[in-house]
Amino acid sequence: MDQLVLVDELTQLYNRKFLLDVYNRCLRDIKRNKQQFSIAILDLDHFKRINDSLGHIHGDKILAAFASFLKEHTRSSDTVFRYGGDKFVIIFENAHQIEVAEIVSRLLTKFTSIPFHIEEENHLVTFSAGIYTIHHQEVSLETAIMAAEQALYAAKTNGRARVENANNSKVELPKRKLFVSIIDDDPIIRTMLIRILNVMDFSTFDINLAEFGDGVQFFNSNRLEQKGEHFLIIDGVMPVMDGIEVLQKVQKIKYSHNIHVLMLTGRRSEADIEKALALGADDYVTKPFSIKELQARIQTLIKRMK
Repeated sequence: MDQLVLVDELTQLYNRKFLLDVYNRCLRDIKRNKQQFSIAILDLDHFKRINDSLGHIHGDKILAAFASFLKEHTRSSDTVFRYGGDKFVIIFENAHQIEVAEIVSRLLTKFTSIPFHIEEENHLVTFSAGIYTIHHQEVSLETAIMAAEQALYAAKTNGRARVENANNSKVELPKRKLFVSIIDDDPIIRTMLIRILNVMDFSTFDINLAEFGDGVQFFNSNRLEQKGEHFLIIDGVMPVMDGIEVLQKVQKIKYSHNIHVLMLTGRRSEADIEKALALGADDYVTKPFSIKELQARIQTLIKRMK
């Protein structure tokens, strides 16, 4: 049944139905092992011309031969898919863009040297490729495919028979959604924090900023149900549900790995700070704080999300 549903009949490669399963498994490896991976899209050059001049039977033979070539020359940990038509996808596990660019370039050199003997003539076939490396969990399969396809389009535009890297190009990717929530009972502090955040550079994120006077207001807003990553700036001492209580409730949420926390505390007790960090706070700043220090701490936490 798997053979019928998940394997392409012509090339005997996995089809695009199985692609999402493999992609999601690699995303889980990012969370578990901090193990990045790459996706490559390969497209045969001038394949329509090949079909029109040589016929679809010979075109199918070239597709099958290309599929066998990819399976033979990729690692056992890599997975090759027929994405559709003459387009193929390879997921390279635990591999960054430089390594993958070298691998795909070697594939291109080897495949280009293989003659296809058709109707008493030798024909050489090339391909173009676009690659993209996934560094964090929030990159959907659709986003990764779009980035790799734009790099593929650049390879076609720049002359074909070449490899382009989306990570090194000016490919415009959708920004990741980041919900920044300030939870502090002091309206002056909230206003100051909003002004600080509004002048900071969050170029890789689409920022949604909100403020709350206490933890009860925050949880009643159902803000954490918004899909995306969350960055909380929490006052440690509040009359209604203090910062430690907010952290305790946040930690019980099943997707709390997407929630990042900076604690603001007037307490200088090491025990309180240790408790906050144990409950999932990523960092803390002691009041009164300097604006430059606070900005530096926030920027450091944001960089960890990239």
